[in-house]
Amino acid sequence: MYKCHICGRAICAKHTKFTITCINCASKDEKIDFSIREATVKDREVIGGIVKNFWGEDVQLTFGKKFLVKKLPVFAAVVDGNIVGFISYYNLN
Repeated sequence: MYKCHICGRAICAKHTKFTITCINCASKDEKIDFSIREATVKDREVIGGIVKNFWGEDVQLTFGKKFLVKKLPVFAAVVDGNIVGFISYYNLN
């Protein structure tokens, strides 16, 4: 799940645009100050909303197992106090 770094709107992977830019052409002014943190209780609610908006439901089926994403171990990417991305995981072993 992605969010627009300008307006914060949720964007699916199909509608994102990535570019390859060399270090000489990258503008130093375009750097985004972000942090990664273990999700808080409040973050988990936001992440649950993102999951529901993107996939239409809270529960995801992966590897034949159902997961409630906001209940998994999850890390949030944060810009200006707003969650702009996340990663969750589950140990299958």
